[in-house]
Amino acid sequence: MRLRRNAKRDLGDLIEALTATIEMHTGQRDFYRRSAEASTQETIKAVLLAVADELDRSRAQLESGREELIMALTALEAETRRAR
Repeated sequence: MRLRRNAKRDLGDLIEALTATIEMHTGQRDFYRRSAEASTQETIKAVLLAVADELDRSRAQLESGREELIMALTALEAETRRAR
């Protein structure tokens, strides 16, 4: 039971950390997109947009991982309820 409680807490902490990282990536992506829009040089604009696109891909992977952790937490909570 104690192990499950620790695992649930750890999963919750990981989900919170991923959520914060996703929010950070979103802010960074928006910054790079705004900077690209403000740029008058095509080369700089292209680089900034490429960085923003990479942040989007990374964010999508993080969101997928977060969803998997949420499902694992939900399964662990259901298992804990059944064990009672």
